[in-house]
Amino acid sequence: RGGGDDDGDTTGDDESDGETDGQVDAVVLGERKAFPTAHGYARNTIGGRGGAILRVTNTDPNGPGSFREALTTEGPRIIVFEVGGTIDFGSTIYISDDNYTVLGQTAPGDGIAIFSDEGGVESRAGEGIWRHIRFRGSNVVSNLRVIARNRGSELTNVIVDHCSFTWPSSVPDVNEMNVSFSGDEAASGDPNEIAHDFTVQASILGESTRGSLLYRGSHSVSFYRNLWVSNNERNPIANYPDDIPTDVQQYESINNIIHHTRGTIGLALGGKVRVSGNI
Repeated sequence: RGGGDDDGDTTGDDESDGETDGQVDAVVLGERKAFPTAHGYARNTIGGRGGAILRVTNTDPNGPGSFREALTTEGPRIIVFEVGGTIDFGSTIYISDDNYTVLGQTAPGDGIAIFSDEGGVESRAGEGIWRHIRFRGSNVVSNLRVIARNRGSELTNVIVDHCSFTWPSSVPDVNEMNVSFSGDEAASGDPNEIAHDFTVQASILGESTRGSLLYRGSHSVSFYRNLWVSNNERNPIANYPDDIPTDVQQYESINNIIHHTRGTIGLALGGKVRVSGNI
């Protein structure tokens, strides 16, 4: 079922009853999770459940069998890997269609890494699942940017699990960041373009000028059991609390380790967070 997966599940769609071979069912007390160990605001993300299974068969930047082609395919999709190694994907990949699952634990050998010194991965789509992917380098804003841009609607439910983010390659102190979540009302003028209900868990965010930003109305984000290491600041931080609904919690940071940094956990004046068990 793919190496390195803590629960052995590759689809996030376990339909068994109770426990089988030590695997806990994804249905717990009537709650169907994205996968059994999913936590936080995005724990019930659907992802590409029930959609087409798309196989990445090469490390080419584009074309048939490429990572880019799989991510940008329309409709619900589950992306698995028949190749390991590093994918240099070139220009920015824009994901515009909701309901996708990326399962890096299916890659053979030492797994899969994605890299670009020209662009990054920008998800303008919701209901996304990212598992066991190494993000290495991005020349735009963030290694992974989740933004409600040109949707005309809310963007919700993206979960990141057992991923690592390091060395975004934009000019220091300008843009580089591991992960960012953003609404886009300020740019589009559309009040519906807000972003909320995300999780980043069991992941490494490191070696960057900045760790993670919640921006322009994004809220309800869980950072759970991550290692933040050698980021100068934003471990994480939320800005613009005036852009989110009244009394909505911007984010929670629970049981994280934050090491070797100038700035740890922060938010703009007036924001609301839950912080517990961090070191």
